[in-house]
Amino acid sequence: MTAWTETYRGMVAAWECDAFAHFTIAFYFDRLDDCSAALTAALGAKGWRTDSLTVRYRQELRANDGLHAESGVVAADARQLVLAHKFFNSVTGDVTTLVEQRLLADAGAAPIAAGERVADWEAADSGSTELPKAFVPTGRSLVKPGELDATGALAWSAFVHRFSACNPHLLSSIGMTPNYMREAKQGFSTFETRLGLLGPRPQAGDLLAIRSGIVRFGKSSVGMVHQMIDVRADRAVATFHQAGVQLDMVARRSKPWPDDIRRAGEALLGKPS
Repeated sequence: MTAWTETYRGMVAAWECDAFAHFTIAFYFDRLDDCSAALTAALGAKGWRTDSLTVRYRQELRANDGLHAESGVVAADARQLVLAHKFFNSVTGDVTTLVEQRLLADAGAAPIAAGERVADWEAADSGSTELPKAFVPTGRSLVKPGELDATGALAWSAFVHRFSACNPHLLSSIGMTPNYMREAKQGFSTFETRLGLLGPRPQAGDLLAIRSGIVRFGKSSVGMVHQMIDVRADRAVATFHQAGVQLDMVARRSKPWPDDIRRAGEALLGKPS
């Protein structure tokens, strides 16, 4: 197979866009499921488990935009497989999103018949594992049967829908409330995420809780960590590192935080647990 192979082609449906009028990041993970299945099937990669997905969002996609993805192998050995996925705006040809997927071999995993590696890939930063000094409760829900993937476990997109839903709770705690965003015509745009999957994924009927906190606060940006807990088992099942900026909804570019939000964010950043 060639170094890059097409693994998805479709479009952005209007209902897949969020309150800020761009493609909801969780739906990238829905498409990533397609990309991963296509490439791992081509590689004969059976018995491999996804450990992390690092996503770098370069350009917005809007309703009715056509998109497609190409995927390839970055590295492979007996224990670890690293895949790359590039999403494109199919009309302009621009790269909108870059994804690095790491898989680990479970017992009895089939060896990888990987051919040519991609040569033009800039490896994703492994990122900080720092946890917030203060957590805010931001989510609690039951896993529904319709949220499962083909393996019977919670789908990647369902993880990310939950993590995205944490942001109004966390950002409102520093003053970036829905009312502020409506009146000031401000929104939020994510530029990088890292989903870490910890052990077996949740299944239908599992109760999940999420807590979130801030680990970085810049002029217009914020770095957050969301931690998902299996309530009955009392164990962490996933972490989601998310970095984004305040988005001027008129200019469609980042805008510095107001002083009151900046002070509140810096206070939460330094608050002891």
